[in-house]
Amino acid sequence: MSVEGSRFAHAEGRTCLVYRGTKVCTIGMDGEMRVWAGIGDDDCENISLGEEALALAVSNERMFVSIGETNHVTALNFDGENDGIITKFTADVTCLDTTDSGDIVLAGSADMTIKVTNTSTFSDKLFKGHQGPILSVSLDPKKKYCASSCCDGTVKVWDISEKKEVYSVDSIPKSNDVTTSKTVCGLRFSRSGAMLAIPKKGEVSVLARESWQEKTVLAADKLADGEMLTCLDFTHNDEWIIAGTSKGNICIWSLEDKNYQFVTTERKYNITALACHPSNVDEVSFADSQGHWSALTEVTTNSGGGIASQVSNQDNELLSQDELDQLFNQEDEDENSFSISKIQQSTGFLKDEEGHLIHEKSTILAGDPGGDLGSSRPVTPSSEQGVPVQTSKPRVVQAEVRLQPTFQPASSPDHFSYRFLVYNSVGLVKTIEDSNIVVEFHDNDTHHSEFFNNTDNYSMAALTDKILILGREGDEEAPGKINVINFKASGDKSWTVEMPEEEYVDGVAAGEGWVAVATSKNNLRIFSAWGVQREIISVAGSFVSLVGTADKLFVVFHESTPLPKQHFLGYYIIDVDLRKGLNSVHGPKSLPVSPRADLFWIGMSDTMLPTTADSHGIVRILIKNGWYVISDTKSQMKGKADNFFVTCIDHTDKKIRGIKCRGAKYPTTLPSPTMTSINMELPFCISGERGGHEQTLMQATILASALEESSREAQESRAVERQYFMRLFALALMSDHDQRALELCKLMPDLELVQTAIRFATQKKKTSIVPKLGEIAMELQDAELNRQQQEDQQRNGGRQAEEEEDEDMFEATQPLFNPLIRAGMQAKQNQQLQKTTSLLSNKSTQENRNPFAKKSEKMNGSIECSPGSGIVFDNPATKQPMQRKKVLIQTKKKPLISTENKSRSDGEELKGFQLYLAENKEMFPGTQEQSQESALQAWKSLDKSEKEEYKMPRLPGCKRKRSEDDTTNEDNEKKSKLNFKSKLSAFSFGSS
Repeated sequence: MSVEGSRFAHAEGRTCLVYRGTKVCTIGMDGEMRVWAGIGDDDCENISLGEEALALAVSNERMFVSIGETNHVTALNFDGENDGIITKFTADVTCLDTTDSGDIVLAGSADMTIKVTNTSTFSDKLFKGHQGPILSVSLDPKKKYCASSCCDGTVKVWDISEKKEVYSVDSIPKSNDVTTSKTVCGLRFSRSGAMLAIPKKGEVSVLARESWQEKTVLAADKLADGEMLTCLDFTHNDEWIIAGTSKGNICIWSLEDKNYQFVTTERKYNITALACHPSNVDEVSFADSQGHWSALTEVTTNSGGGIASQVSNQDNELLSQDELDQLFNQEDEDENSFSISKIQQSTGFLKDEEGHLIHEKSTILAGDPGGDLGSSRPVTPSSEQGVPVQTSKPRVVQAEVRLQPTFQPASSPDHFSYRFLVYNSVGLVKTIEDSNIVVEFHDNDTHHSEFFNNTDNYSMAALTDKILILGREGDEEAPGKINVINFKASGDKSWTVEMPEEEYVDGVAAGEGWVAVATSKNNLRIFSAWGVQREIISVAGSFVSLVGTADKLFVVFHESTPLPKQHFLGYYIIDVDLRKGLNSVHGPKSLPVSPRADLFWIGMSDTMLPTTADSHGIVRILIKNGWYVISDTKSQMKGKADNFFVTCIDHTDKKIRGIKCRGAKYPTTLPSPTMTSINMELPFCISGERGGHEQTLMQATILASALEESSREAQESRAVERQYFMRLFALALMSDHDQRALELCKLMPDLELVQTAIRFATQKKKTSIVPKLGEIAMELQDAELNRQQQEDQQRNGGRQAEEEEDEDMFEATQPLFNPLIRAGMQAKQNQQLQKTTSLLSNKSTQENRNPFAKKSEKMNGSIECSPGSGIVFDNPATKQPMQRKKVLIQTKKKPLISTENKSRSDGEELKGFQLYLAENKEMFPGTQEQSQESALQAWKSLDKSEKEEYKMPRLPGCKRKRSEDDTTNEDNEKKSKLNFKSKLSAFSFGSS
């Protein structure tokens, strides 16, 4: 018998310890749970629970814990994920116990009460009678009785079914709190339930079941002055009792022969928890008040006649493997002897290198394609005759699939005694004692608080600033029912309606002048605010949840059968307008949910966009048919078991409003929780200054996309977006990440911002990147010019179509051979020709599309450059006077060729109608106006395929092909590029 060692587990304070299979689980005052594979485990599993962990119990499937200041028991799976609240008290839960199956949980609290809770139905049985905080509890394995010890010095036994006390005794010193008590009085039922052991000051009292009389008293010798027994446990076979003392020692008794052993340890601190291994009788683990835990091995080795000695004697009688081989494989001529090796050889069996038996045919026929490959089975008569051999089919294990439960947004689960029916940005609706409902508003100017007697057992609600809708699910006895109350109305404010037979209420929602009811028959019933039923929309699956705001209705349903770790949900967005007849329904479409997570909340943001939150804390918003992650609420909670109960999303202020729940998923109704807010923090991979800038940039982009471009908030978001583009560019440039800086310039929204980046790079003497930034600016300017040209062509094309339509109408009603009409049309067209000007053709040279022309410089007879036209980096020594820029004037009708074309040089490229007129000028004699008019009429009569020949710009009379002229143009372009680079280089070194 020896103590293997001691290991630090938690901060100073009461430490709890239990076995989870062969592993040891500990919790302490630091709020952590640690799972140890053994005393030598240097890399234990850590699970964060909260501020303080007070009690722990483990079943075969789940764990149950209590966290300080939460006043409830929480269930966890073995991965540490929250499975919900089991039961609640009015003070801290100080001790726990459960069965192996976990179907019943026994809990004691500092409010002097004990509860036995069925984890399937969540029904509680309350026991009162103690006059102080509960120290420890123990549950009868047969689920008939439970026992408890208390700071008032008493130990009581309770009958669970009859909810009464059956035994009570004073056994320990009194105290006023668990933390000040000298002992935890860790009493325990035996594994069979036949005995109850109670640790007293210097002895253990063992009570017999049913009679509760002392069956035996086990005295603890060798205890020091003031030392007392604090906690104990039975071994898994109920033959030994091991107890810890207030000074760190261990006492061991054999119930069969009353043999007693006293084991001293190096640590002289109060033992607060002790547990025997569930299968190994020789292993015991215990923890003390300083947060350390230790393991005691070979508990029964030195006990004469004990289990360990019996096992060891049996082991000594067994022969070793070598002795067995010598016994059965010896070659003896005695006719009564036999050899197993000879029998194996005669039947064709051999041993491989690992000592496994194989048949010799499996090695002979290993390469025979027609033989029984891989068969080590000898040929038998049945196999020779072709008798089929029955083989067992592998068992198919079907993974458990769990459906997403139906829920009302921002509400507590149905099994809570007192719960929130809804908690949103307007107010809250909650149930209180005696089946009453209270309605409270965050703003008293909205409406005063309301109080209702819940005689109809309403279990769901929806609340706006004008309407309250209460719903009852219904059953076979009572039909589904809703009750709608209009706060702003005078006189009779409410109306009710019952659902048809066998149609139950799954959810309710309300908006501006309407209410909606989701039913079990996948129907969505929409009523007006005063009960006029307008529509019944059929949904493509069973309902999960729905929420309404103003004229929007957001509905979530089961789109398909879920996978074991993934829900498949869909959604509808309905624009409700009862005045326009049928509402506009958008969907169904798929709704994303994190793997292994449930949908936790749905709602509408202040920007009227659908939003969701799942049980992993991921918040998503729908923008332009895409769901974007905007925050991770779990990352902002202190403890792993803490959760943020979302009530609304304030997208404009980048805030998520709700309630922080410590160690729980849902808030408690008492005391009344306070709404708080957390920031929207995107779960980006990169942190620090760069990560913060990227996150702010993304948030601004998302918000600007969600708002109207003309709104003030959208313009402010675009300004923030431009600001953080420049910050990221500056950060990349100063950290010598040139490629990232170039990439950021390509992502910038306009040319002006790129020009700012070029000026910054020049000021910082980053001369190597300035030419590349200039190329990006030129590409961006070309893209903007092309876009403007396309828009102009679309507008002009529309005008041309209108003119042609007008002319066709005119020709249909008045024939052109009428000389009076022809003369009128001619005069009208001549008048239009004098008033219109043509669009100038594009110039393709590098100098005329320089994006760096100065913006503020004015010259005689010139027009001031627009803000997007750029700045000039010319050297003063070679500066040329600025050319006058022609202004594009848009007219209501398609213009003809302006008289300015007279001054054009013959070497300029043309396209479209201009090219057609230049190449076919001899076909249209007369004055210039008459020639242009005739050419325009002929141009309109051309087919689309014929117009395609004039689409590409070229010199009149020349086809677009590679020739000597193209070679000359390429040389000119190279010279232009060299001239451009020299200008950029001169500017980067300070020239202006």
